[in-house]
Amino acid sequence: MTSKYQDFSESLVVLGEPKCTSIFPTKGLHAGKETKVLEVQTYHPNFEKKADGSFERKEPDFYKLQYFGATAENMAKLLQKSMRLDVRGSLTTENFEKDGKQYENKVIKAKSIALCLNQLGIESIKFRAPEKKAGKSQTPELDR
Repeated sequence: MTSKYQDFSESLVVLGEPKCTSIFPTKGLHAGKETKVLEVQTYHPNFEKKADGSFERKEPDFYKLQYFGATAENMAKLLQKSMRLDVRGSLTTENFEKDGKQYENKVIKAKSIALCLNQLGIESIKFRAPEKKAGKSQTPELDR
């Protein structure tokens, strides 16, 4: 199995049901500490502009999206199928062989996930600013 990493910044559509699990890393900054992980299947729709100005739908790109951190559990509760997200992070492509065939897994380790507010279907958004704690910012992902 081989893998390569590259920066990723793209709009994706939620395809599967989000789930949140816990892991306990064995090394690094969070070694031995419970870490929440959001995982959800996503895709990027591909279109090609034709000479006449119309668009032709092409095969989409599929990704497993992962987000690690304190807000992963809340994200899993909020995300729904067909939501469009802007995602930044790193893309890992793993190539492997199974039963004599070559396969490829695309996994995005997201640093940030934002809901696209200019999509159809958004009816309301509720936000409550967290209470400020001494010595910590209001966004835990910035404290990493």
